[in-house]
Amino acid sequence: MKYLILTLIILNASSTLANEDTQKTKIILLGVFHFHNPGADAAKFGDVDILSEKPQKEIELLSQKIALLKPDKIMLESDREGGLIFNEILSSFSAQTLLEHSNEIVQIGFRLKSKLERASIHYVDHVMGLPFDSLISTWQMSGQQKYFEEFMGFIKKVEDDFNRQTEQGVSIIERLKLMNTDGYRNFSLAPYTSPLIMNAGAEGNYIGADVASEWYRRNIRIFSNIVRDLNGEEECVFIMFGASHIPILEHLFRLHSEKYELIDVVQLLSD
Repeated sequence: MKYLILTLIILNASSTLANEDTQKTKIILLGVFHFHNPGADAAKFGDVDILSEKPQKEIELLSQKIALLKPDKIMLESDREGGLIFNEILSSFSAQTLLEHSNEIVQIGFRLKSKLERASIHYVDHVMGLPFDSLISTWQMSGQQKYFEEFMGFIKKVEDDFNRQTEQGVSIIERLKLMNTDGYRNFSLAPYTSPLIMNAGAEGNYIGADVASEWYRRNIRIFSNIVRDLNGEEECVFIMFGASHIPILEHLFRLHSEKYELIDVVQLLSD
């Protein structure tokens, strides 16, 4: 077995060296908040009037910045089934469509597609439920009410910070620049493995670890969907998901730096 492992390591190293001179696919990973605000996330944000004039101008500028890199493929946060519904919207897309649908798939994804005739749309999400109800029950049944209260306090702080930005009129681009910094990406992933969650229940109860592993599993499956839709000939790919998905996807792409080059989104949005 040890010789097999050594052989695989050598073959992988040889493949990596051989690919160093090949063209890497540029990856634009954009984390966003959900424009449509369907209420599916733990944090319930107040509405941002995406269809009003100022946000529309900001989103247009955002899409122009991304279009400069001419992505070949546009990968979006919907599964294949949901994509059938979005494709109906795409089939009749016009300037009027942008005043009728606030979802970021339409506002950014389809707007970008309209600027890039040859780009293809791909729906690469994998929807999975997380056992949050079991986690909350475990806290409550184990005399760990303080963990539940601290967790809900964290959620409220995220909500309050977002809603404060809305009240202050912070632009869409400035919000997205913040959400795509390394600091924010760590901030959005860290709660899944926080002591509040890892310590849920008595010793031997792994509900906290199960919540975290299900989140990782969902995002690894998303990564699998993405990779399945790549043929290695793409010069640039644009991938847009809710911001909390991005840290894991970014990590997975970085593991394969011989194939992929991650674009600095904050710099892209600042230029």
